[in-house]
Amino acid sequence: MLTNAAVKAARPRAAAYKLADTAGLHLYVAPNGRKSFRMRFRVAGKEQLLTFGTWPEISLDAARARCTEAREQLARGADPRIIGARSTEVRRFDDIARRWHEHMLRRWTKVHAGDVLASLERDVFPAIGAMPLAAITPPVVLNALRLVEERGRYETARRVRQRISAVFAFAIAQGLVDSDPAAIVGRALLPP
Repeated sequence: MLTNAAVKAARPRAAAYKLADTAGLHLYVAPNGRKSFRMRFRVAGKEQLLTFGTWPEISLDAARARCTEAREQLARGADPRIIGARSTEVRRFDDIARRWHEHMLRRWTKVHAGDVLASLERDVFPAIGAMPLAAITPPVVLNALRLVEERGRYETARRVRQRISAVFAFAIAQGLVDSDPAAIVGRALLPP
C-alpha cells in the first residue's frame, strides 16, 4: 500500500514503472519523472485503465477517493470512463482556461494576470473558447494562432501558444484530456 512519502520519493528510471496501492489503484512513474495515479479494472472481460491525474495536483487521498467512486460505478454496472465523460464538470476550453488562470493568480503580478486573461479573451476564446477540450486538435490551434500572425503579432502568437499549452497541461493534470495539441504547433509558427 502506498504512502505519501513513497509517492514523493518515487524517482524516474530508464523505463516506466508502477507502485501498487489497493483496489487496482497504482502510481505510474514515467521516465521523464511525471507521476500519475491510475486504476486498472475490467469491463466486459477486457482490461481498462483510468487516469485520475498527476501528482502533486492530485493527492494520494484524492486518488483513493476517485478510485472508490469508480469502483462503486463498476458495482452498479456502469463504466467509470463514460460516467466521467458525462459528468457535470464543464470541459469547454474557455472554462478550463479561466480555471487555470485562477489557479495561477498566486504566482503572477496583477498586471501580468490581467495581460494573460486579456490575450486569451482577445486571441483565443473567439476561435476555440466554446469548443470542448477533446475536439481541439493541432490544426485547430494553428488556425487560431494564424489569425494572430495575420495582424503581424508574431511574438504574441508564440506567447498565446504557450498559454494554450499551459491550459492543456492543467487539463491533463486534472484528468480531463490526454494530450496537448498546442505542444507541437510552435514549429509551424512564423519566427518573430
